[in-house]
Amino acid sequence: MKRTIVCWLASFIVTFLLNGAFHGGLAAGFFDSELAHFGEHVHKMSEFNPAPAAVLEAVLSFVLVYLITSRSSQPTGSFGARTGAALGLATSATWSLANAATFKMWSLSLTLGDVAWHTALGALMGWLVVWLWNKLAPKG
Repeated sequence: MKRTIVCWLASFIVTFLLNGAFHGGLAAGFFDSELAHFGEHVHKMSEFNPAPAAVLEAVLSFVLVYLITSRSSQPTGSFGARTGAALGLATSATWSLANAATFKMWSLSLTLGDVAWHTALGALMGWLVVWLWNKLAPKG
């Protein structure tokens, strides 16, 4: 149980920080310009509310740890990366494609950029979970 909590917490913290750095810093200008069509109804990336994002990241991190660790007591890094990428792809594509279907102003570049980021981040987090899980394995 301790290993699961440590892996979940590490995944959550790293994902939350990297997502914040990406969406609120590195790619903030891209997202702000792509979402500017929505006017005052959309927060600037630097002004978003972190609480809902934290809950989302906590849930996704938990699911990632569960999917990776429930199948094997010693998963491989490639399995973790594939699982993380699949989870990142599925969740971000669901979000972005639902928005594209709903909002006329939702751009293809916004969808592709966000899905690519979350797929790559998911792969990295999946690999990290496996590395940490195996590192914390009881010696014996």
